[in-house]
Amino acid sequence: MAQRYANYLKLMRTAFSLFLFLGLLSCPMPLQSQTVLPESDAADSTIERTDWQQQMLESLDPDELSEEGYARLLEMLDDLDLERQWLRTDSMSDGGRRRNRPRQTFSVGLDRCLNLRDGYRDATTERRDAGKAYLGDATHTTLRYNLALADSHSATWRAGLVLDKDAGEAWHTRLPLADSYSLYAALTRRRGIVRQVCIGHYRLTLGTGLLCDQSFALGKNLQGASLMSVKPVLAVHSSASETDFMQGAAVRLRFGERWELVPFVSARQIDGTLKSDNLTAWKSDGYHRTRTEDSKRGAAWLYNGGARLRCSGEWFAVSANVLYTQFSRVFSRPMLAYNRHYFRGRRLVQGSLDYEVYWLGLHMKGEFAADDAGGWATLHGVSRPLCDGWSATAIFRRYSDHYASLLGNSLSESSAMQGERGGMLLIDGEITSHWSVQAAADWFRFTQAQYGIYRPSSGYELSAKTMFKTSLHGQKWRASLRYRLKQKSRNNSLTADATDVTPFFRHSVDFQSDWSHRVGLQLRSQVHARLFSIQNVGGVQNGLSMSQSVGWKRESCPLRGEVQASWFRADDYDCRLYIAEPNVRYGFGIPTLYGEGVRASALLVWRIGRNLSLEAKYARVQYRNATSISSGLQRIGGNHQDNVWVQCGWRF
Repeated sequence: MAQRYANYLKLMRTAFSLFLFLGLLSCPMPLQSQTVLPESDAADSTIERTDWQQQMLESLDPDELSEEGYARLLEMLDDLDLERQWLRTDSMSDGGRRRNRPRQTFSVGLDRCLNLRDGYRDATTERRDAGKAYLGDATHTTLRYNLALADSHSATWRAGLVLDKDAGEAWHTRLPLADSYSLYAALTRRRGIVRQVCIGHYRLTLGTGLLCDQSFALGKNLQGASLMSVKPVLAVHSSASETDFMQGAAVRLRFGERWELVPFVSARQIDGTLKSDNLTAWKSDGYHRTRTEDSKRGAAWLYNGGARLRCSGEWFAVSANVLYTQFSRVFSRPMLAYNRHYFRGRRLVQGSLDYEVYWLGLHMKGEFAADDAGGWATLHGVSRPLCDGWSATAIFRRYSDHYASLLGNSLSESSAMQGERGGMLLIDGEITSHWSVQAAADWFRFTQAQYGIYRPSSGYELSAKTMFKTSLHGQKWRASLRYRLKQKSRNNSLTADATDVTPFFRHSVDFQSDWSHRVGLQLRSQVHARLFSIQNVGGVQNGLSMSQSVGWKRESCPLRGEVQASWFRADDYDCRLYIAEPNVRYGFGIPTLYGEGVRASALLVWRIGRNLSLEAKYARVQYRNATSISSGLQRIGGNHQDNVWVQCGWRF
């Protein structure tokens, strides 16, 4: 193991040397006059991130978003925020010459559940070896370092390291010390042949995502709306997430005004379950808290390689994509009704053609993908402005029963992107300068069994959202109301027939109102309602929550705070509730609640000068009729749970 890490560190040093060499070759000769970007604003980035968080919450689908997914979204939004603010150069006079100063950021984040979970109770060596106790302490620790420099030659240099240890995991005595890490370096240029170089951990997006899309997975409605937008092909993986990234190198080359080539390679270890030297399951949660979970670490190597060749003009762009995937062991899943067409084997070759056309006021975009096993998938969208402030988008998708999508992430009702066809229509516009409306309708049909649906079925989803905002006499008010209806099928647990499925209906209503005054006072009110029913089955489950927050945020004041109280009641998990609340940077911010109880939280942000910030949050949830919370090693004896978050960041 030590030799493997030594070889890996040697490989990373060689890659860094290659990265620096390519960067020096790609830099043009110094110019006589240098352009220096303006200094970034002095506003607190954490406050600005909260505004980003609020905007995304209004568009996300709360029924399809987990706490882990939300945390990853915040990491990516904050990463963009840092890049926008801190990749600006500081210049200083030196005999009529200017030289740039690199920007560095370092942050330490800690969060912990203050209640004793069963996994930490009597954590002796014998209990740990038997899998009855966690291997480490209950503190989740994240360390982040980022170095960035924008030079006078229109080039941006960036490198960073992220170390993350989940609660229950143990610190390592060998490199990289933490359970997971992300090490990356990148060069981005506006001119020359070499436009971008990524070394280490990076994310890759090809076309519309039928082959590969490692960006954040949004809800289906927002994902459909974002399909017509442009996503970066390459980006550094500065998130603490242990999935959806490449580990290797990628280069974006530009030849003239039309042609672009992106070759990439990757090799990384994945967790999984082994049986008879075959990989039977791909574990992606990243947890190594017990002996059993730790035994699945590095079960196999995953190798990826390929390229993207793009030709673009004034009104069109066409790309050809190739993705090669190979496992170091045979990937052999157990055969079940819903996964009989899933990929099995060691090698998979995929290719696709994607296009984007602007013609007669229409914006058309799509992709056709196929694999070497005969599976195929196609996705096409067209968007057009209807009149002033109004636009419509129509999207059609069809995925064959045998299509294999190991790294894909595109518009789909099922995460497998297999055996599905459907169509979506989205309309949005402004009724007045203060009032806007969004509406979406999606119809889908599964041509084969899916997880939890053991025969072909169909369904639909309707949603409508209206938003109002105004500003008057130093006051800002924004309100939104969304209704969503989803009809889908699931296995009928009341019958002995395993293939008997029955439709269910879920109604969701979400209201949110935000008011702020120029003196710094902020108020936020939320009401969420859920209704869940199964056809031909008696009884209706419902859920309701109400929350109110009071905050203070003023640019001239170094302190910012917010307190929030919520009441909730949900019959079961099918009508669970998501309540947005403020949090520290990168912290979980959408707790999943069901049962009956109250939740309260308090956040304090202290901006100590310009380069130092301290954030702290405390949250408590108390259930009315519960005697314990969660189960297994995560079980907490009692009816309440307390959590605390602390984060300190330096910018220098």
